[in-house]
Amino acid sequence: MTDHGEPLRAPPRTTRQRITHLSASVTTALKNLPRVAKLRKNKEIRDKNDENALTRAQHEPDPVAFPDEAPDDASLITVSDAEEELSPFSMMYNVAAKLTPESGKKLIRAFAAVGDKRSRDDGDEGKKGGKRAKRPEVIIKAGMTAPIVFHTLIHELYDLDIYAPLSIFTDKNLEYVNSNASTITMRKLNPTSSSDKRINVLDTAAFEASVLREVDLDRAQFGEAADNFATFILEKEGPGSARAIRWGRHFEFFNEVEDTENVFAAILDTEIFLRKKYYTLPFAYTHAFYDREFQKRDRAVSMRELEKELASQASGSGGGRGGGGGRGGRERSGGGGGEPRLVS
Repeated sequence: MTDHGEPLRAPPRTTRQRITHLSASVTTALKNLPRVAKLRKNKEIRDKNDENALTRAQHEPDPVAFPDEAPDDASLITVSDAEEELSPFSMMYNVAAKLTPESGKKLIRAFAAVGDKRSRDDGDEGKKGGKRAKRPEVIIKAGMTAPIVFHTLIHELYDLDIYAPLSIFTDKNLEYVNSNASTITMRKLNPTSSSDKRINVLDTAAFEASVLREVDLDRAQFGEAADNFATFILEKEGPGSARAIRWGRHFEFFNEVEDTENVFAAILDTEIFLRKKYYTLPFAYTHAFYDREFQKRDRAVSMRELEKELASQASGSGGGRGGGGGRGGRERSGGGGGEPRLVS
């Protein structure tokens, strides 16, 4: 405190401290990182800058109660759209990112061994000039299923906190992305600051319009995509991580709903709503909140089906149908006694 009773304030900074680009050698190393690694690093920098902003906001008005003073914001690493074409190792990183760690190491070693030694005049097909090394084969034994591969484009959506529709995660559509990555529709992101370059990511809206909308998933596709999404989170965050546990509980809730055939429309509607809400504002899983949102949407679906049936009867097209509703005759009267129940 000063003599006038005012809180002490830290002196203003006179020189901005380098955080990201500490030296010329560090700057060069960052510049040579693969594009995907730069995107991931920039996400970490943004998250840290957000934490520092909060610390400064607490410290500046009351440095006594909040003595910790955060450093300046770190600058982001420059990312260029053309970087994927700059070097073979940038492209190789994108391929290796889809493999197991051991397979990825073997692939990089194989590529380095070939390198510039390949000759156009060599009769060996594997060493003809201009050919890139093939990815090593994965051994699949009898009884095994082919491993699921999540393309770099899907990893980028997650790393940049961009909502990915669940329809991307069906087996068929994961294969579609892997097979059509070079021609799939992309879109440019708006820069988050004046120093950011606009980068290309998978256009999820175009994907849904041309391939499959998540609102059109059937029960089998939904179960398949949910399992693959959970596997993807495990791959990104690791078993036992907070995110892996949270999303495991998310899908477990819908697995426990009874009478799924009759209430699937409400399940799909609720799941999409909650996952979109999470990307807007991450929130912790609670069974009570999930149950409330599901019951609300289940009632709304029932009302829509009842309105359709009444409209059909009024037009004379549904005269031969009884009043059981479109969900297997499940009654809705009597204080909600027919609501779908959750396994305790």
